[in-house]
Amino acid sequence: MKKRDSKSIDGLVRRSSGAKRSTHELGEVTPVRVHKVKPHNNTLEVSDDLEDVLQNLPVEVEDEPKKRKVRRKKAKKDKKPGRTKKIIKRIFLVLLILIIIGGGYLVYKFIKFGDNVFEGGLISLIQKEKLKEDANGRTNVLVFGTEEVGHPGADLTDSIMVLSINQTTKDAYMVSLPRDLYVGTCTSTGKLNETYWCSAQDDPAKEKEGAAALVAEAEEILGLDIQYWGHVNWEVLRKTVDTVGGVDVKIESSDPRGIYDPNFDWACNYRCHYVDYKNGETVHLDGEHALALARARNAQGGYGLPGGNFDREKNQQKIVSALQKKALSIGILANPVKVIELMDSLGENLHTNFHTSEVRTLIDLAKDVKNEDIVSIPLVDGDKDIYYMRTSNINGISVVIPSAGRGNYSEIHEYIKRSITNDPVAREYATVAVLNGSDIDGLGATEAKKLENAGYNVVNIDNAPEAIGNKIVVYQLNKDKTGTASALKKRFKAEIKTTLPANIASNSDFVIVFGKSTK
Repeated sequence: MKKRDSKSIDGLVRRSSGAKRSTHELGEVTPVRVHKVKPHNNTLEVSDDLEDVLQNLPVEVEDEPKKRKVRRKKAKKDKKPGRTKKIIKRIFLVLLILIIIGGGYLVYKFIKFGDNVFEGGLISLIQKEKLKEDANGRTNVLVFGTEEVGHPGADLTDSIMVLSINQTTKDAYMVSLPRDLYVGTCTSTGKLNETYWCSAQDDPAKEKEGAAALVAEAEEILGLDIQYWGHVNWEVLRKTVDTVGGVDVKIESSDPRGIYDPNFDWACNYRCHYVDYKNGETVHLDGEHALALARARNAQGGYGLPGGNFDREKNQQKIVSALQKKALSIGILANPVKVIELMDSLGENLHTNFHTSEVRTLIDLAKDVKNEDIVSIPLVDGDKDIYYMRTSNINGISVVIPSAGRGNYSEIHEYIKRSITNDPVAREYATVAVLNGSDIDGLGATEAKKLENAGYNVVNIDNAPEAIGNKIVVYQLNKDKTGTASALKKRFKAEIKTTLPANIASNSDFVIVFGKSTK
């Protein structure tokens, strides 16, 4: 008998050295499938070849456990992208929550801002009503400023101006009223800047009464129908200028040195100058310095503001225009923090009688009416020889009155009407001389009357010298009055010349000569 192989499994068959081992631990069962092999000649003989036959039997070992292990490894690899996605989702969710909270806060601030500044409820904001207008299609707004509550003389309106806007043509005009204008109020001085206080009496609850009284006075002075008012205090100027990062203002004075006013240097214990600028320079002002310039009038010495309050009003208009331009810039409006800061400063310090249903129209106008398109209408301007106001003394008190006399605003009404009209003839108000060179007696006076009825400013009527010609000829002696020139050319179908004949002398802007053949 053959000796048993100690390395065999059952004493007969030796384990093949190439057999696959199970990956399971001891005690686990490894399923094995054995493929049947057809016997040769239907007879299986036990011989020396049996060992070889058994070794060559196809034995298949299931590798399922290995596949599971591979799957686990693969799963572990897949966990990293999944985890990253979850982190991204969580970050996005946090950002979304912050945006919702921030947006909600912005809405809350806007609601609060609207409640403080405008009349009407939040629901009206979805509407877009056109602003009220006067008979000439203009919207007129009175803007007046007072000091902070608790300040001595807090309800004295030291800044008073009217803004007139055409919603269709988008043209805008601004005129300032002198605070010292004598109007006869409840006090002994009778100045315009006391009008609001006489009705409000330092009571915030009477703000509307005070505003209505001031609106009535402004309407009488300017001859305008004023639909709206806006009440601000000086604090809003300082805060708003700082919020927008300062404003740029060009210094313009009749004094070649510039502007210097020491009245505000106490704020730095006289170690600095709040108002000290060279003429012609453009200066960048923060809130404190903008406020100081807006108040400066050389009341306590200095130079560069010989017109006192009139010069101060010019600078106030410049600062307001510069602030409007900066506040409506894309950089400011696109910054939620700046928008909130603007609403905070305005909401605490600005009150109006605009309705919330008109807010969207206001926003559109603010974007459409460019800063450089706002035209200033001075009541006093020495450089342009404009003097519709003058100083006077009443009961020992220095005041301002109309040049036409105390309480006589007729010239101012005509001036304002001409200034804000869309008619170039009325706006330019050119002087016209009419000369009659025809054979018709009184023709010059007749034509002059027609011109006056059409809005022309006829200052001289006379006969023309001999040999003046047969046609109607218009001589333009002021090249800046282009609107009037076009209107006269169209009216008379006449030739426009720029040089007078040697036998005619005139200081008028235009000379109209009616020749011999005129009928």
